[in-house]
Amino acid sequence: MMTDDLRIRQVDAGAARDTRRVEAIVRLANEVYAAAETGMWQPGTARTDVEEIAAAIGSGEIVVAERGDRLVGVVRIGSTERAGWFGMLAVHEAERGTGTGRRLVETAERLLLRPGIDDILLEVLTPVDESNASKRELDRWYRRMDYVYLRDDDFADHRPDLAARLATRCVFRIYHKPLPVPQAANRALPGLSASGRESRHQES
Repeated sequence: MMTDDLRIRQVDAGAARDTRRVEAIVRLANEVYAAAETGMWQPGTARTDVEEIAAAIGSGEIVVAERGDRLVGVVRIGSTERAGWFGMLAVHEAERGTGTGRRLVETAERLLLRPGIDDILLEVLTPVDESNASKRELDRWYRRMDYVYLRDDDFADHRPDLAARLATRCVFRIYHKPLPVPQAANRALPGLSASGRESRHQES
């Protein structure tokens, strides 16, 4: 049984220059997604890279979960004019079933809660043939967290460059969750990007 020493925090923008930290986040995300998206991508396709993660940290978009000095989870957050979003949710295999993923999502929601943001959007890359068991379970998990299915978008319409590297046709499954009206004490921490979507497929 794991002790409750989990710490979740938004990574300081200055850590974008910390090569070891950036590489640790890249490694965790790529390992988790390689297992979760087996058969969806051509061999050798990585979920993310050092350049992308360093830029995201610099924009205040990375939240991590740690036990002691061990990185055990990560999620990326950001916002557009009216909606927040999160993606790249990755949790170490040893943390499955401990609530770490849920706590990362709840932290993301809390950080995005501020005036003008009334909705959270989520895109889950999903094979059209529904063949991936991890994605089916993820669908059930997000619904239990009150995320509502909106529609399917063709992934190629969003990212034609990456679509060419898919091993099977996929869609972005779009979910959303309305946010409560924020109180002043619950506003997001400073440093969140209001400009960006993920440069890779955005999902958990």
